[in-house]
Amino acid sequence: MATKQRPLPVAALAFALALLLAAIAFAPAASADPASYPRVSVKGEVGFDYGGSTAATAFEARAIGPAAPGEEHQPAKGSLQLEIQNGLAFTASVEHIHAHSATEVHFGGPITKSNDPSLVGKFVHCVAIDGSPDQFSLMITDAGVHEHGAPAPVLWGKIKVRT
Repeated sequence: MATKQRPLPVAALAFALALLLAAIAFAPAASADPASYPRVSVKGEVGFDYGGSTAATAFEARAIGPAAPGEEHQPAKGSLQLEIQNGLAFTASVEHIHAHSATEVHFGGPITKSNDPSLVGKFVHCVAIDGSPDQFSLMITDAGVHEHGAPAPVLWGKIKVRT
């Protein structure tokens, strides 16, 4: 019994078509294109009042995609480091960001490292306002609880919001 062989051009065309389909299937979604979603970002290094103690924080966060349907916050990448005069220190991984206006951004994510182990896994939620004066707030909540504190004027430093 003889097997029928396909002519080379048909096999090459089938192979090229398979490569094209694979490239389309594994290509990043159009929504990952920064032009297809708001390019929200914030960074700063500021001092602020945190419950009667002076706190210093450095942070940087940027949107990495569009908000999910029904959500306001966009996925984000970034980090926040905090030190409070009373000795508390922690680092958080920023996972979400939301521009409330051209000068106000809400952002936050889980605390990943702290000198107080009970904080690891809790969430930090921040409000940063690029204005005169700049304002900032930080609130720690349990995972899944989303709240923000009232922003207060920063004591020193600068916030830069981009929307």
